[in-house]
Amino acid sequence: PHLRVTPPTPPPSKKQRKETARRLRKQQRAAELEGIFDTLSADGYTLVFTDGSSAETEGVGRVAGYGIYAHPDISISAYVPVHFRQTNNTAELLAVVRALQILSFGKVAICTDSE
Repeated sequence: PHLRVTPPTPPPSKKQRKETARRLRKQQRAAELEGIFDTLSADGYTLVFTDGSSAETEGVGRVAGYGIYAHPDISISAYVPVHFRQTNNTAELLAVVRALQILSFGKVAICTDSE
């Protein structure tokens, strides 16, 4: 029988190590958020997820929009009205304001990716 020798696996590159560390941090943060969401839900909060964005549209200019999601009843996506500044921040804030207007009852926890 022939003996097959497998060469050793080279150590991960600096880029691979950084990517692995980044992925691990994301997984840890996701687990933390899941715990927070579970606690808020158990305490009777309605979890509302919001997001806003804007982009340059050819022939139109900058257009902004937002999304609101509150399981299972509310899923909204809308454009920011033209009389508002068409920016990501405007869209983010308008999403939160609209969510609070719609869910004007009980305890509400707004979850957004803005800092």
